[in-house]
This record gives sequence, structure tokens and C-alpha cells, in this order.
Amino acid sequence: MPDGRVPILVCPVDFDLGCRALTAEIAFSENTVEWRDIAWQANFEPLELAEQELAPVSVTFDRAQYEGLVRALLVAETD
Repeated sequence: MPDGRVPILVCPVDFDLGCRALTAEIAFSENTVEWRDIAWQANFEPLELAEQELAPVSVTFDRAQYEGLVRALLVAETD
């Protein structure tokens, strides 16, 4: 997204970020990966967290497990 947030769920019909996507700010620490302020966002307008229908949430993952899963998904994608 223009503000640096990362789409984690997009429109299954045309993958258009203008249809609104579920996005997050992704932060890495030594041992964790955090998806911060998960919220619906369109790529053509600035995100207003206060205007979200539901309060934005954050989720934390173990970094080694997260990176292992992402690596496995990327390999599966090329097969």
C-alpha cells in the first residue's frame, strides 16, 4: 500500500487493492513478527484507523515458525 502497510487478504476475484484489502503494519523483532493494526484499507485513500467498523487488532507470531512457513509457501508456489 502507499503508506507501507502490507496486504494480507485481497479480493479473490481480481486481486484489486482498490476493492479494499485487509492490511497490516508488519514489525520484526529478534524472536517475533507482529502484524499491527490489522484493518480494511483501499489503495486510493489514506487509512483512518479511528473510522474502522471494528477496532484494529494486532497478532504476534514466533519469528522462526513464521519465516519457516513463508519459505515453505514460496517454494510450493514455484512447484
